[in-house]
Amino acid sequence: MSRPVGIALAVALLVAAGLMWFRASERSASAAEDLAVVATRATEAAWPEAVRTHYADPGASLIWIHQPRHREQMAAALDRAALEGISDEELDVAGVREHLVRVEEGSQTERAESELELSSALLRLADVYARGSRLLTDTEVEWRMDRDPEPDHTFLAAVAETGVAPALDSLRPVIDVHDRTVDALARYRTRAEGEGEWPRITHVVDAAVERGDTHPVVAEIRNRLRGGMDDAERALAERALVESGSDRAEHLDDDLAKAIALFQARHGIAVDSVAGPETIAAMNVSLADRIDQLALNLDRFRRLPRDVGERAILVNVAGFELRVLEHNRPTLQMAVVVGQPEWRTNVFSDSIEYLEVNPYWHVPESIEAAETLPRAQEDPNYLTENRISVVAEGDNLGDPIDPSGIDWAEMSADDMPYDFRQEPGPENALGQIKFMFPNDYNIYLHDTPADALFQEDFRAFSHGCIRLERPFELAEYVLRHGSEYTAEELAAVRESGERTRFDLSTPLPVYIAYLTAWVDDDGRVRFHQDVYDLDEKEEAALGRAS
Repeated sequence: MSRPVGIALAVALLVAAGLMWFRASERSASAAEDLAVVATRATEAAWPEAVRTHYADPGASLIWIHQPRHREQMAAALDRAALEGISDEELDVAGVREHLVRVEEGSQTERAESELELSSALLRLADVYARGSRLLTDTEVEWRMDRDPEPDHTFLAAVAETGVAPALDSLRPVIDVHDRTVDALARYRTRAEGEGEWPRITHVVDAAVERGDTHPVVAEIRNRLRGGMDDAERALAERALVESGSDRAEHLDDDLAKAIALFQARHGIAVDSVAGPETIAAMNVSLADRIDQLALNLDRFRRLPRDVGERAILVNVAGFELRVLEHNRPTLQMAVVVGQPEWRTNVFSDSIEYLEVNPYWHVPESIEAAETLPRAQEDPNYLTENRISVVAEGDNLGDPIDPSGIDWAEMSADDMPYDFRQEPGPENALGQIKFMFPNDYNIYLHDTPADALFQEDFRAFSHGCIRLERPFELAEYVLRHGSEYTAEELAAVRESGERTRFDLSTPLPVYIAYLTAWVDDDGRVRFHQDVYDLDEKEEAALGRAS
């Protein structure tokens, strides 16, 4: 290279470097000015506290102005939120998208306002991921659940440092069924956008149509099952059953009966292979309603803690099932009986502190008034025959009082100076063991002498407590991981008939939830009955009810 060319190149490089420095300095000055304007605007009380705190920090940085990467991630986050069942109304998506444009192209004042609006919107989205929808706060549906803390200014600081996507990922539920439900929602929406609503059954039947019957409604059922599969690969067996009798469409043959049974099993209906009113009603729930139901239950997963920890129990009241979770994945599962609609099992969280083998059953006041006292007044032998003792009011562990000396006809539930206590034994309402997590609702897990109830598909029969299909299997698990007690010690106490308490050194969290949709490991979607009629109330609060 000749000397003049070299000098010219050096000069050009110096000029370019100087220009880059000048532009960088210009951008830096502009950013400082923008930050000063934003910080001033952020002092206004109208902004969320977390936003005001973030921008009041001397070390704060702008999140959106001069940050195209963050803006792109926010736009992508809005798209993903829709896929995860979060409604536009929750976030004012249209407004957020306008601010994404204005924060880049508007005047300095407009950019400052959009900076604050976008940070506020991101906090709303983060709060939905961390704690579930705020739109449900004022409904009758109460989730007394330990939830993750509300995202604050530290969340915005993390966004400024690492970006929108990783900050939101840190809040999404990690329980594996959540992501499977997101996938199922996408499949159902794809089905709706492609083929539209699945076929509806229009024929009205006076009596259930059974295997071997011929009826016009059968052809509609066949068409509904053929056109309503959400995933061809998983539904291949069912589709084959439906198709096998297409030459006699109105005849309910063996294969169609099997397909009906599979549908019933996936929709919380008693499996009898019969096309009765309940089954037809479930088939006529629209695809749009099932989409809303999946979206609603995604929000219910968000109302649980993001990570339930090393071990926890999850009871699904609507599904009549209990799962033991290890690192958010089920390891043990069993059927449960829950509260009747008039004696609802509450939705809340707590921790098992101890187990009681061969327990007393201290009859709750509500049952005393509604059942036990009236029966004692009607039948002098009722208490003795059911091993129910009478104790002084408030003295649950006290010595029994002879009931024969009490004038029950003069007693009323409001002023009775006694309590009822059922003694340990094979007919005890709690069976041979109860799992105690003391709570305001007087609800716990327990055994039951009424084992036949677990054979029922609908299992809302209790007064609120949760009866377990295999209580001693659960007890062995709980003691193995939360105490020094052995299975042999548990078995010996059980056999002795003596009331014995097993304290846990490591309490076990329990989450009693209400989930009307569940997606199995293989992607099969199961819709449970809305036992307590909560779905419609929540859908209305979320702005999705028809």
